[in-house]
Amino acid sequence: MTNTLAIKTQYQQQIFGALEDSTIGTPVTLKVDEKGFFLYWTDQNKETEFLEISCMRDVRTGRYSRVPKEGKLRDSVTMGPPDIPLEDKTVTVVYGPDLVNISFLNFCCIGREIAQEWTDALMKMAYNLLALNAPATMFLEKLYTKISLMVDRDGKVPVKNVVKLFAQNKEDKKRVEKALELCGVSTGKNDTINPEKFSFEIFQNFYRYLTGREEVDAIFERLTGSRKKGMTVDQLVEFLNKEQRDPRLNEILYPYADPGRVRDLIAAHEPHKSYAQKGLLSVDGFLRYLMGSDNVIVAPEKFDLNLDMEQPLSHYFINSSHNTYLTGHQLTGKSSVEIYRQCLLSGCRCVELDCWNGKYSDEEPIITHGYTVVTEVLLKEVLEAIAESAFKTSDYPVLLSFENHCSPKQQAKMANYCTKIFGDLLLTEPLSNYDLKPDTPLPSPNQLMRKILIKNKKKHYPKSVSSAKSSTAIEKEEEPSVQPSSTPEKTKLTPSTSDEPRSSSKAGSLTNGGPEMERVPSEMDDSGSDSASDEEEQVDAEVTCDQNEGTAAKESEAGAEMSALVLYTQPVRFHSFEHAEKRNRCFEISSFVETQATNLLKEHPVEFVDYNKKQLSRIYPKGTRVDSS
Repeated sequence: MTNTLAIKTQYQQQIFGALEDSTIGTPVTLKVDEKGFFLYWTDQNKETEFLEISCMRDVRTGRYSRVPKEGKLRDSVTMGPPDIPLEDKTVTVVYGPDLVNISFLNFCCIGREIAQEWTDALMKMAYNLLALNAPATMFLEKLYTKISLMVDRDGKVPVKNVVKLFAQNKEDKKRVEKALELCGVSTGKNDTINPEKFSFEIFQNFYRYLTGREEVDAIFERLTGSRKKGMTVDQLVEFLNKEQRDPRLNEILYPYADPGRVRDLIAAHEPHKSYAQKGLLSVDGFLRYLMGSDNVIVAPEKFDLNLDMEQPLSHYFINSSHNTYLTGHQLTGKSSVEIYRQCLLSGCRCVELDCWNGKYSDEEPIITHGYTVVTEVLLKEVLEAIAESAFKTSDYPVLLSFENHCSPKQQAKMANYCTKIFGDLLLTEPLSNYDLKPDTPLPSPNQLMRKILIKNKKKHYPKSVSSAKSSTAIEKEEEPSVQPSSTPEKTKLTPSTSDEPRSSSKAGSLTNGGPEMERVPSEMDDSGSDSASDEEEQVDAEVTCDQNEGTAAKESEAGAEMSALVLYTQPVRFHSFEHAEKRNRCFEISSFVETQATNLLKEHPVEFVDYNKKQLSRIYPKGTRVDSS
């Protein structure tokens, strides 16, 4: 994208830092280089700053953009029609090296349409898989573009900036300066480089002088007999077919190299005309071929959707997160709303929400790690973040794994929030032909696209009672509670014995990532005796729960409103593969601590695989994992 836009910067800071509204907005011109590597902006003094687009994690406008609340900063960035809210004219760029350590960069423009156009375009570029997995030559082009942007007010690149970019010590500095001199660049203290004369061809030579690449020279000399000789067409054909080719490839789909193809490669990569005219490949041309698009680690077509996504949901590994809300230590760290966005944007399709009663008079449900000293966040804010980010980078379904410790009244509020905030995104009824009956497979990822599924303890209420309770709970939502709050802090302040603490960014090893649940009766009981058996099983599960489940084993009884939202992910306690086979209910999901899952894989590999063909399993980390990653 080469568009140019007059924009004002607002502020830049760490996510957990305090906003400082004392800064005055600076008028800048915002651009993206023609290759799509960098977002850069130039102020009125012709000073340029830039940000690598591949470092962007999110781009927002509208309600979730960051705008100054009041004061001089807000006045200095207010531009365009006054009837358009400032947040609708603001573009917030979220960037950082990982999911936790992120910063915000904000721009304000004159109109809603312009802000939306920039937001959409930057998101598309930031999550371009081909750009993120480009050949080595493309990363050289990115580095060359970065140098071209490091200009002073006169539009020249100071040599000291180039040296600083590559050198970390005095020895490095000498090597960089020598490589520049070999390219004909003066390296005096105040010397500059004219970007128009410093071509990419010269930069490639600079790279060659700087790195040496003796290992490539050795391979070339082994193939040709001498580094100074050129590689002939026949020699290159033999190299491609005997050494470079994967012998497992199909000969029809991936034919062997022939002289015609090799001549095309020489013409494309050989920098020296004299060699190219003779049909020879020099050592420099050989290096460029190895770093080019013909030798990417992963073939570009692999980044296209090439898998069958029409199989039942249980046939897939699901990128999952455990204790998603935590950004650090599992017992003493901080909880974050933002981390839910970052996990979903990075491809995670299952996140965990540990819900507890709110402590204050408003009785807002909170998310925290029970019986620890971690901080808390509001459930409502987390649900809003999920609704905004769930399908920005993937349309495949999202599973919300609830560990629910809330009172019936606050559970009703939770269900109400889910329904109102998610709207049509929330799956509230079984799909046609996929009823909650034994022997009925789960829907496929394609059938569940852009849908949010709830995993929560489920108790089955008569429909009339359920609806009546729901209505009553919502009507009384604002009334003062007569029940004592059961927040984890007020219950028992002891270290967690859970075998579940793990980071927000840690992927579950099989399918989804949430807390262990107690055994509950299933909706589609075949008979009265089966229903009674389920009730006994639930009581038995409560008695025999082990420490591997931590706080999940102490969950509250599921309320009618939350139970009604649980469809294809109904948690049950695992007894045996034979028991699961007999029930044959694909909509039930069981949880396994990682050590248990590993033992099952070793002792009953075939049974475990067959089990997972029909229903989901969730593998959660053992309790000794207290750090986040």
